[in-house]
Amino acid sequence: MDKKQSNRNIEFTELEKQLLHEIINTYQGIKIVSRYVKWSVFILFLLVIDFVHLIDAIDDIHIHLKQWFSKD
Repeated sequence: MDKKQSNRNIEFTELEKQLLHEIINTYQGIKIVSRYVKWSVFILFLLVIDFVHLIDAIDDIHIHLKQWFSKD
């Protein structure tokens, strides 16, 4: 039991505190960048899917107009 209590009362040196703050700040920065990258990839994926649907719709219109003009 005495060992657990002594671990809780450890004091860090200034260098260790500075390194710990740098590690925490770097981790938070990476976490934010990761979140932005995930959303960017998701939005890009949606745009690609919408572009495919747009091209498909234009192709359908083209085929429909081609058939409509070929009847006359």
